[in-house]
Amino acid sequence: MKLFDIINRYYESSSSGTEQYRTAKRQFKSLMKKIFNDCQIIIDSCPHFEFSGFVKKEDKYVYFSFGDLRWKSNMLVRAAKHDKDWTGGSNNFVNYNEGFDENFRDKVKQLLS
Repeated sequence: MKLFDIINRYYESSSSGTEQYRTAKRQFKSLMKKIFNDCQIIIDSCPHFEFSGFVKKEDKYVYFSFGDLRWKSNMLVRAAKHDKDWTGGSNNFVNYNEGFDENFRDKVKQLLS
């Protein structure tokens, strides 16, 4: 399974959190830990159908966020100063497509270097 597979699923619309979303969030965090196995993954308390958080390596942070899983477009990625810096560095976007996992990994690693 890839991150793209989680993002690319059809998500049933609901006015409250669904079991499908909670499962996706667990799977997302698990895959993030595998992709960035030398980093700490910090997933924020995410609003309904959204994911955001930080990848931390030593004293460097990268913030990631994407909007509602039901309306796919791209993921925001930017350097951050700490795990509460939601307005940090320049915005970068990774498009949701077949190359998403590799492009996302490469962008995060670039920002951590």
